[in-house]
Amino acid sequence: MEWFERMGIVTRVTDSPATYERNQAYLNWRRIQKLQNRYDKDELLAFLDDAAERDESFAETFGVASPDAVAITTHAADTGRSVESVWQDVSAWKTTRRRITLLERALQTDSDGTVDRRTVA
Repeated sequence: MEWFERMGIVTRVTDSPATYERNQAYLNWRRIQKLQNRYDKDELLAFLDDAAERDESFAETFGVASPDAVAITTHAADTGRSVESVWQDVSAWKTTRRRITLLERALQTDSDGTVDRRTVA
């Protein structure tokens, strides 16, 4: 764990016993680097478009603008679905939102920080 701490992947929270928490900013930065290295701009834009469509589909399905606005048990009862099924869809929606954020950041140019794509709400 000390190596991960030196690398900036985790930060120490307590000394005795030693506990750590992940450095999410570092992990996001690494993921963005991998996206930029692995895919060209057109591929990233296609991924972003797909994710944006999925985000819109979730919003229509749940009738709210954000996954945080979904009352899981209420929605399950109102739709006759299991709580687990609704929870899985809400989790997938949150993952889609995180993916959109990473893709948008991967499409940013290094020189002036502007973004070469449309903004997804």
